[in-house]
Amino acid sequence: MTANRIYYAIAAALSVFFFTALPCRVSVALLCAVIIMPLMSLVLLLSAYAGVEVHQGLNCISVYKGEKVRVNVYARCARRLSFAFADVRVRRAEPDAKCPRRADVTMCASFGHPVAVGFDVSCRYRGAYMIGASEVRLYDLLGLFCLKKKMSMSKVTVYPRIYSVVGLTVDNRLIGQTSMTKNSLKKDDILISHVRDYQSSDRPKSIHWKASSKLNKLMVKDYEPLKEVGVYIVMDTEKKSGERDALVPREDKIIEAAVSLASCCLSEMLTAKVVYTGPGVISREINELQDFPPVYSALACMEFCGDDVVKTVRSLINERTGGSNLMVVTDRSDDQLRALFRLGSTAGYKMTLIRISDSTDEDKCAEQLRGFISDGIKAVHVSADRGDPIVF
Repeated sequence: MTANRIYYAIAAALSVFFFTALPCRVSVALLCAVIIMPLMSLVLLLSAYAGVEVHQGLNCISVYKGEKVRVNVYARCARRLSFAFADVRVRRAEPDAKCPRRADVTMCASFGHPVAVGFDVSCRYRGAYMIGASEVRLYDLLGLFCLKKKMSMSKVTVYPRIYSVVGLTVDNRLIGQTSMTKNSLKKDDILISHVRDYQSSDRPKSIHWKASSKLNKLMVKDYEPLKEVGVYIVMDTEKKSGERDALVPREDKIIEAAVSLASCCLSEMLTAKVVYTGPGVISREINELQDFPPVYSALACMEFCGDDVVKTVRSLINERTGGSNLMVVTDRSDDQLRALFRLGSTAGYKMTLIRISDSTDEDKCAEQLRGFISDGIKAVHVSADRGDPIVF
């Protein structure tokens, strides 16, 4: 458009020069053409802008990471006496996405004829994004004038991928019971800790009829509380400094590894808790199948703005709940974290490290993991650059 304006300015200057230097019919016609043609082009543009109808739609509003979303843009000038070129710029699913500078395509909306185009938008990162064209720019025939028409984009949620987990083992002594198992166990009298007097808020099913007949009054059963242990999955959501393009794949991989571990625990009928820090310590428990979708959706759209993962793990260890399977998904494996893992093992926890790294630090990561393994800690490396299954 800038080039067209420069060419038009040169043509206008030459026409004025010829009109003043060589006054004749040709120079007059040339000057009139330079004046009239842009005006006619502007009138056609205004007519198109007043009657243009632009719509866009997406084939889906939720996809898995790595899949594509189809954006369809439809334009039509309702008025017959109209002509314009529509400049469409589609916004992608990218972190910190900015308005694109170049057009993806230019549509020719001419004299009431409809035109449609489609784009495949690749969703490379998990999260929630506004996808589509935020505006359509209309240009005249000469490319001198531009008018913008706003459009409403659609929100698309890109979910993290779930990988298969191979060789995951947990300490059977520390496995928490699922709700289904608890309900079945509570029917057994072995779990009755004591009996007490009946109260109006008690359920009739909890009445201990043998004790009631002996004492000649209604007595109810109190059950021994089952220990809530199981599998804790701690995510490292610390906000780190560095290039955004390098941090986003690691952050996505941390979430994908945590989601994959939670899905594996669910398939094995194990209680899992996903713990991470954001505005405070957040704990999301997954007991049954219906608990997984809301946790999955929350992790897909979360931001990494938490504290040091060492603080989170230390707070869990210091709870002294009798031990559990504690899995930490992080992109670090330094000496401070190694000392904390040794402390957790001493406190009765089964510690597991899932180390996320990219191709730039794989050698350093392998050396550090050998130190964890020598301490009796289970450690596994997961590449942020590939989509391989998590193998223990």
